[in-house]
Amino acid sequence: MLEVYDRVISNRNHQTLVMLTILLVGLYIVLEALEWVRSGIMHDAAHAFIW
Repeated sequence: MLEVYDRVISNRNHQTLVMLTILLVGLYIVLEALEWVRSGIMHDAAHAFIW
């Protein structure tokens, strides 16, 4: 990651930095959505296991 960051900063290419930032934010959103779905499935499974 630092190698990519160094290349972007040394080239002073703001478009690349913005695209990388959007990519990372998008990945965090996907990970949080998957975690939310997993949590719901685990909650339902635990509820079905108890009853």
